[in-house]
Amino acid sequence: LNGTADEVVDIPHHEQDFFEDLRKRTITELGGSKNIFDYRFVPDGGHRPYFVTKTAALWLEDKLKFPNWTPKQIESMPETHVSEWAAKNGLKTEITQRYEHGEGGTMALGTDIPAVARDDLHAIPEAVWDSQRESYVYETWVDRAKAAVRSGAP
Repeated sequence: LNGTADEVVDIPHHEQDFFEDLRKRTITELGGSKNIFDYRFVPDGGHRPYFVTKTAALWLEDKLKFPNWTPKQIESMPETHVSEWAAKNGLKTEITQRYEHGEGGTMALGTDIPAVARDDLHAIPEAVWDSQRESYVYETWVDRAKAAVRSGAP
């Protein structure tokens, strides 16, 4: 699920045709379409957290068959405009406030979404993050994985 105008992952140059070709080649390689990925595009959407949207909820309901939500119920659920929600709740992130094409333009499923303080979202104490950041970032994992491959580790 992505926006057709997401430049971060270069969707304008890899739109539907690219993903349809990739899907067809994958089906050919595996000999069938069972459990093959699918994809959706949001017209004119940028780089956004689409996992909080109605489109994502409908896709998940189709795949998982939510016991308490039907497609009709999901379709009728209200949505919250993220940049308006951020302003209302005093969240001061530059991206959300200014970037309507990205995060700020997201229409999140539901209303009355609580604004959780950033400090309450930390998985580890900030002091640990500040002193050991390199142990928690993707780039470090990639460097270590490459080193393991070079050394012949499994």
